[in-house]
Amino acid sequence: MNYHLMVDDKFIDGFIEDSEKVSAGKNTYIIEGDRLTAKYVTHALITFVGSLEECLDNLKRQISARDQVFIHWLHYRLTDFILSLPAEIEIGLFFWGGEIVQDPPEIYKKENYEPLSLKYFDNNRQLRPKYLRVAGNPLNILRNLKRKKQYKAQLNEGLKLKYQVLSRLNYFLHWNPLDHDWIKKRVGHFNAVFEYHYYGIGLETDLPLARKLNQKTLVFWLGNSATISNNHLDALMLLSRFNKDEIKIICPLSYGDYDETNYTESVIKLGQEIFGSKFIAITQYMSRTEYYQLFEEVDVVVMYHNRTQAAGNSAAFLQMGKKLFMQESSTVYQLFKKNHANIFVNEDLRKMDFQSLKTPLAAAQIFDNQKILQSVLDTQKKMETLQSLLN
Repeated sequence: MNYHLMVDDKFIDGFIEDSEKVSAGKNTYIIEGDRLTAKYVTHALITFVGSLEECLDNLKRQISARDQVFIHWLHYRLTDFILSLPAEIEIGLFFWGGEIVQDPPEIYKKENYEPLSLKYFDNNRQLRPKYLRVAGNPLNILRNLKRKKQYKAQLNEGLKLKYQVLSRLNYFLHWNPLDHDWIKKRVGHFNAVFEYHYYGIGLETDLPLARKLNQKTLVFWLGNSATISNNHLDALMLLSRFNKDEIKIICPLSYGDYDETNYTESVIKLGQEIFGSKFIAITQYMSRTEYYQLFEEVDVVVMYHNRTQAAGNSAAFLQMGKKLFMQESSTVYQLFKKNHANIFVNEDLRKMDFQSLKTPLAAAQIFDNQKILQSVLDTQKKMETLQSLLN
């Protein structure tokens, strides 16, 4: 049996459909929660459990060497379970991104966050120690140093456990080998085999046909979620040079960070301060079909992530022929560029004039991007991987 430890997310139903096509009846899909309150998942084959810890305890007692475990989002509550499994039980990770390259967030903050976003993170993160007032009590200086030391020890212990878990993996399932390389550089005993896979993002079924709109307003799309790693605050300041031009900025903020409500409010506040009614925030969840329909009016896409993120959105925009600007440090950017995609870096926005920005990609450039996507996101190759691993 293949045991899939999953989370309530918009990609899960599609994954179950794919895996059942190649290994029907050989999979158990486990999600903590219940069917009535699940936000995204609806598939009939999902096993909902009231307590993840109790479920994992039961699974440890019944699992055998013939079984496999697959993780869909590697969170800390799985640590003890993964490290307790006998070596003969193979474990695979379907890599998403944030659970590795942003966790613990304090460790990777200088890599992931641009200056304004880093400042927001430092002022709002929840786990930082509560320092004592020094005025009137000099001993509090020593107490604060002790708390800071304990906090750093806690972070390092969390990272150590994360590395132990990564070292236990047999398979790393993902579509971008550069993310596999990113982990190998940081985790000395990471020997998981790279296997090709990507979650379905609806390019074949849900994406509307690209069409040219006759519009005077230049429409930007900013980011993909209400996570600080989008670096919205820095991106908005960069785009502020166009605030007098005839533009509109669409910014999806319907899901995201642990403090997404406060962060969402901060992004909206700055966006409206700079752009007024030209800034439009999406704060309600939309179906993928509805979401993609918004893409039709977009001209320029700005993805300000330093880490791997927003790959599905970026691929959809490339497929539709949009101008895509990304961070050079992003492994998504690096893979697209390695395959000679016609994309841009965000630094170009500092010097590009408005008329150049409005000039669309040539038909040949769009065609090349679409061919590149077909090779980067290979449906047949993905299904072959599932066929091989799940049977």
